[in-house]
Amino acid sequence: MKNINIHWLIPFNKTEFEEIRNSNLASIRLRTAVMADFFFKVGIKVTFGETVEDKVNILLISKIGANNVKERSDKWIKTISNAKKKGLKIVLDYTDHHLGFDSVMREFYRSVISYVNHVTVSSDYIGELLKNFYNGNIKVIPDPIEIPIYSEKKKFNNNYRSILWFGHSSNILYLVKFMNNLNTFKIPIELKILSNEQSLLVLEKIDTKKLNNIKIKFDFWSVDKMVLTAKNCDICIIPSDINDVKKKGVSSNRLLTALALGLPTGADMLSSYKVFNEYFIDIKSSDFTDLILNPSKFTNLVEKAQKNVLPLYTIENIGKIWHKFLTNII
Repeated sequence: MKNINIHWLIPFNKTEFEEIRNSNLASIRLRTAVMADFFFKVGIKVTFGETVEDKVNILLISKIGANNVKERSDKWIKTISNAKKKGLKIVLDYTDHHLGFDSVMREFYRSVISYVNHVTVSSDYIGELLKNFYNGNIKVIPDPIEIPIYSEKKKFNNNYRSILWFGHSSNILYLVKFMNNLNTFKIPIELKILSNEQSLLVLEKIDTKKLNNIKIKFDFWSVDKMVLTAKNCDICIIPSDINDVKKKGVSSNRLLTALALGLPTGADMLSSYKVFNEYFIDIKSSDFTDLILNPSKFTNLVEKAQKNVLPLYTIENIGKIWHKFLTNII
């Protein structure tokens, strides 16, 4: 078999693998790093950054990002065009459906799609959406769960409800809107939020006097903080908007992570979540009231997910999928 030399085109020139593995960008941490880690273990070279080495024969394109997108787009298209002329296999890793809404990254994806040989996507649904724009090979490679599966029995608080929300600032307004729903419950609620600085700025503008039943605790997200915080929470919530075009192609990763943390979970029924609907509570349903008041009734859903589903999404298993796909295309 021909030797494989892979390069990831990523939106910065951090080429040390530990920096990539610990990136705050999920598209880098859960895809670039996971794939590369497995390839390193089997002795295949992977490089990173905005400069492509001569011996590369597969070019993987990560999310370009919104920062300096026009300047970076021009540079990346030139790099990708040159790679195509040299006969490299071009693979686009497409994890958000920027072709489907008015995104600052939309023009880049319109341009780049004509150069690629293959596209990898994080969910079946985003793959279906992409078929309206691309008729080539589309491979679904899910995001992995980046934490161990925590199956310890939960001890639930009787006098108040401790709720975990974690996510990027692009999701914070869904939570802010949903706080009005939480505020209607009689039981006191401690809402523990793990996110980034942009989310904190949004939360600081909230009139907390109106949230008489909710106490908000904020901290900056990290994998370790998420695991530690979850141990003292009763449930996790993932409010969103099923009609928001920006959320049409999201992966199932946040939902599966919440279940891996061992938390009964209420979430909006996003397209990528529907296949797992027997393992969580629809946040818009009447059962959500029961989840708030009696979370112990739903621990069986978590146990089933941890047994039947989550082992398929380990970093090792997802790494194997990347390996099989990329070795086949060369």
